[in-house]
Amino acid sequence: MSYLLCSYWTGAAFRTGTVTELQRVLCSAVQWYKATGYRQSNMGGHECDPYKIPDYKQFTIQGIPQLEELEKALAKKGLKDPWIRNEAWRYHPGFGTPLLRARKLFFRGFPLGLALTVVTVAITKLAGGDDGHGDGHH
Repeated sequence: MSYLLCSYWTGAAFRTGTVTELQRVLCSAVQWYKATGYRQSNMGGHECDPYKIPDYKQFTIQGIPQLEELEKALAKKGLKDPWIRNEAWRYHPGFGTPLLRARKLFFRGFPLGLALTVVTVAITKLAGGDDGHGDGHH
């Protein structure tokens, strides 16, 4: 699209004699872009391997007491949950306990927010900002 626009600009501008510096810069940029082959590059400027979907067999409930108990309780009732392995990731040590996950979710930005609040209040106090309680009475 931009190459066609460049061709249109240069053709029309040269016919009328009104080529601007911006048109020259844009056309040279388009020509450089086309010559270097950047249209074929990936976003980010580097090649990445395709995402590999993990094998479902690695997520098992063996060794996870809570899920093993659930499976036994279901078996006593004559039931089976074929999707129970989908909960195995929750019990992986790398994801932490439910309490740690909740704490991380709710307090992730708290230190930064507190620091910015202190800085804002300090700047307001040092600059002698108006506190909104003027001398006038109603």
